[in-house]
Amino acid sequence: MVAEPTIAFSAADYDALIASIRDLINDLGAYDQRAAGTPFAPDGNWLLQPDGQVWAPPADLVEAGKTFGNVLGAHAAGLLSQLEAFFDGLCSARAIFAQVSDLAAYGAASFSSEYPQLQPGGGLVEGSR
Repeated sequence: MVAEPTIAFSAADYDALIASIRDLINDLGAYDQRAAGTPFAPDGNWLLQPDGQVWAPPADLVEAGKTFGNVLGAHAAGLLSQLEAFFDGLCSARAIFAQVSDLAAYGAASFSSEYPQLQPGGGLVEGSR
């Protein structure tokens, strides 16, 4: 008989998760700092053709790029805010490892009651999915 796999989530695994979220925040935060002319212009102006086109199809493409860049920038800002709140929640919940060495063995209901900010709609992690 084959033994069922054991799930474990140690402090090192939790720290790796925190580091991954931190890296996402850093990468997304760098979006606003990229120079014009890079794939993510800081002003949301994605020039898919040189600006100042007089023929309608390329002028429409320039406008579509600007619109898309602005929408992407707005979503990136919202996502960054949610990731920062999630990161803060993860960091505050790191204290759980003073009580347990394996988070997978800890009860989900207990974790949820101790760290409600990590539940969807719990204060830190909110928004549409």
